[in-house]
Amino acid sequence: MAHQLMHISLGHIDRPQYFQGERYHFACDIVVNSHLRDLGYEFDSLPGIGKIYHTTFHPIIEGKRLSAESAFHAVPFDSAALKDKRSYDYLVDSELYWEKKRRWGGRRDIAHA
Repeated sequence: MAHQLMHISLGHIDRPQYFQGERYHFACDIVVNSHLRDLGYEFDSLPGIGKIYHTTFHPIIEGKRLSAESAFHAVPFDSAALKDKRSYDYLVDSELYWEKKRRWGGRRDIAHA
């Protein structure tokens, strides 16, 4: 829950249309995870999730020092392009949630469906 709340507080839900997809989501996760480390969540990995990334790849920068858009440029790959569902090795949560949110039209529409 802390991870999701941090996404909300950092404004990652209102991202620009051209920053859709797993690569941007992973950049957001790096920023979120770095902020959570400052709050005392210092896990390097979690069961069922794997490694918790909190720095970019090239150059290596602590996520809390960057906006999600800046972190995006320091993540040189799109995890969704990886084979055998390896993209999930890089994400604490899945982009599928955000895609469902757009398809369903938000929580209010789900309740009335």
